[in-house]
Amino acid sequence: MRFLKAIALGIALSSCVANVQEPTAQSEAHLIFSTSSNVTDQIESYDFLVAATGGYYDKTLYVINSGKTLAREIADMTVSGQRFLFKGGVYPGTGGTCATELNEGDFCTIVLRFSPDTNTIFTGEYILSFSDKVSGTKQSTLSVTGKGGLPASLAISDGPTYDFGPTPIGTSLDYTFTVTNSGEARAVNVSEIGLATHFGLKGGVYPGDGGTCNLEITGGGSCTIVVSFTPANVGTLTDTIDLLYFDGINSQHAQRDVQGDGVLPAVLEISDAPIYSFGTVIVGQAPSPSHVFTVTNTGGLPATGIFIGGLAAPYTFTGGTFPGTLGTCTATVGVGASCTVDVSFTPTAPGVLTDTINIVYNNGVLMASTDRDLTANAVMPASIQISDAPLYDYGTVAVGSINSHSFTLTNTGGVAATVMSGSGLAAPFAFAGGVYPGAGGTCTPVLNAGSSCSVVVQYSPVGTGVLTQTMDITYNNGLAAVTSSRDVQGNALPPANLSISDGPTYDYGNLAIGATVSHTFTVTNSGSVSATSVNVTGLSAPFAFVGGAFPGTGGTCTTTIIAGASCTLVVSFTPTATALTTSSIDMNYNDGANNVVSSRPVQGTGVAPAVLSISDGPTYDFGAAVIGTTVNYTFTVTNTGGIDATTITGTGLVAPFTFTGGAYPGTGGTCGATLAAGANCAIVVSYSPTTLTTDTDTIQLNYYDGAVNQSAFRDVTGQGIPPGLLSISDSPIYDFGTIANSATLTYVFTVTNIGGATTTAMAGSGLAAPFTFLGGLYPGTGGTCGLSLAPTASCTIVIEFAPVATGAYVDTIDINYNDGIGAQVSSRDIQGSGAVPALLSINSAPLFDFSQRAIGSS
Repeated sequence: MRFLKAIALGIALSSCVANVQEPTAQSEAHLIFSTSSNVTDQIESYDFLVAATGGYYDKTLYVINSGKTLAREIADMTVSGQRFLFKGGVYPGTGGTCATELNEGDFCTIVLRFSPDTNTIFTGEYILSFSDKVSGTKQSTLSVTGKGGLPASLAISDGPTYDFGPTPIGTSLDYTFTVTNSGEARAVNVSEIGLATHFGLKGGVYPGDGGTCNLEITGGGSCTIVVSFTPANVGTLTDTIDLLYFDGINSQHAQRDVQGDGVLPAVLEISDAPIYSFGTVIVGQAPSPSHVFTVTNTGGLPATGIFIGGLAAPYTFTGGTFPGTLGTCTATVGVGASCTVDVSFTPTAPGVLTDTINIVYNNGVLMASTDRDLTANAVMPASIQISDAPLYDYGTVAVGSINSHSFTLTNTGGVAATVMSGSGLAAPFAFAGGVYPGAGGTCTPVLNAGSSCSVVVQYSPVGTGVLTQTMDITYNNGLAAVTSSRDVQGNALPPANLSISDGPTYDYGNLAIGATVSHTFTVTNSGSVSATSVNVTGLSAPFAFVGGAFPGTGGTCTTTIIAGASCTLVVSFTPTATALTTSSIDMNYNDGANNVVSSRPVQGTGVAPAVLSISDGPTYDFGAAVIGTTVNYTFTVTNTGGIDATTITGTGLVAPFTFTGGAYPGTGGTCGATLAAGANCAIVVSYSPTTLTTDTDTIQLNYYDGAVNQSAFRDVTGQGIPPGLLSISDSPIYDFGTIANSATLTYVFTVTNIGGATTTAMAGSGLAAPFTFLGGLYPGTGGTCGLSLAPTASCTIVIEFAPVATGAYVDTIDINYNDGIGAQVSSRDIQGSGAVPALLSINSAPLFDFSQRAIGSS
């Protein structure tokens, strides 16, 4: 019965697996097994191969939801087979990540364990149950097989000890060992733990660069590890390769002893380290200097295959070939042996020249080389260069003057010039003081290479004209006596003569105290030679050079003014008091022979600066002005200073105040950009209120007072008021009532100004018979209204109603006036009725007789 149930369960599981592997278009979950997180590595069975009998082998596999919805309620339904289980005994196995749910497209891991107890083949199944929203509970099955066998057993080739042999210190020698698993089970977690100093896995990481071993080595399989021997010191060095691994039951070690000999390679050293210098050598010097270098082998192996490179002219092996005429080196230098090479230096051009003796050889392991740097300073013979080539011209000088010039002698060669002396000069040229190198000269009989010294030569003409001579300097250049020369000449002419423009006295005129005015003077040299050592004295405050120093900022004069040339001086005048002040420009100079002075007197008058004042201070009040109207006022501007006010501009005003017409000085104003001292002019300002408020502002006149920029101010104010507004009493209509035809009736109306401004040009109109102003004219006889009416004031008008016919009459009283802005009208409607006059009659006509009555009766 149990067998039949197993068959039925297998059929059911097969059907489930088939369903999982063939997704439908519905949104179902499908769990598959894989060797990686990639669905393409899906498996339906897994072979554990051989595991050690009595031990175990663990395998991590992936579970992937390849369906289209969430897999839920995931659990291990069963694990069949006696020796298969989850690691730790419970799904998903120790270290596994699978839980009870897995989203579509996601994966997780399970850890399986196979632990055979006999050397036989085992089979089984891992069944995961799960559910989704579409198909209910489902299953995925993984078939597994495995075999019990002998534990893993690793052995390393090349026993009992592998010898790397002699290896030079600092080099590395590799060897590939074969690792063989003679057991049936896999060796797992394989690692190397034994190698230390001198020996190591190539590249530093198991299995060594180029090795094929992994963390697992299958039963009966083999692979390689690569070990490097890198000796760090001389002698026989040993170590042990130790592979630690798990054989399926226990941790084991596979070992192989290794050894090698560290030796020193051949090492050649060249004497005269670090750089050999041939010193200073004159180009063309004979014979060429040479030097013998010693080459020594300080290593532990012979140096072989020696050949030389590096040398190029002007360095050569003496005689032209290695090892040089006095050299003894050959192709081999034994251990501890020495030999020599002979090198010459033959320069053809100056300069610091370097090269390298390069000896290349086999050190017993590889090709090596050793060097010796060479240097030498090739120099040219001494060569005296005299400054001021090719001809020094003392220029045009004044007759009677003494003119000295220091010539610089420079040795541009590579060795000292010796036995130096001077000759060749005759009057009017001579070494200063009459003897070489001239007074003040520094030259001696010897001038070292690269050094300089001086000789001083005077030119002292006693007549006009151009004269030329040659100075000769004779010396030994290290090989022979030679001469360097310098031609000299000079032209003697009459002395310089400076004149200053604007004579006899330059007057700066009137200037405000504190102001500064400058004037440019022209200085002309009408002589035939340059004026030198030019400077100016004599100027005193309030006169000075602009900027404080000769020749004044913008001036062009220097300490030398050549013949026929002109230059400029810029002198300022800055008065500090109201008075006439004088001074003098005294120009001191050397005319080529003597010190002389040219002068120019100057003067100027200080006056008080301009001061502008604006009339109607401290504050001008435009008074009350009707909103929407404009009030103009003319202010007087007066210059009370002693000099013109200039660059006058008006600013400061903003609406409702402005210069009349919108711009300074205002329409009708007479002020311009300048106002003379003591003069006055007019500016016109408008006030145009727009709101019921008191407005204030400040008139600002900016001007230059002759020294600094200043401003004059005048405060202004004004009040915006509403226009006048007349109101006539007895609104909305006054009724005279009914009166008899040809009768008259008068009524007095009150007119009140309820506005803010006086009304003007008042007049009455609009009435026609039977209505009229009493007496026929506004304001009617007895009326008090006139042409104007102040704010809040009242007056009266008298209106007469005199109907001449029966009937109702209507009319309107119109009071015409100007409200401060324009013409307005205030009106009052009136009405009245005319009727036939009253007529009384007495009965008992024509005579009523009381007859006789007693006296006293009624």
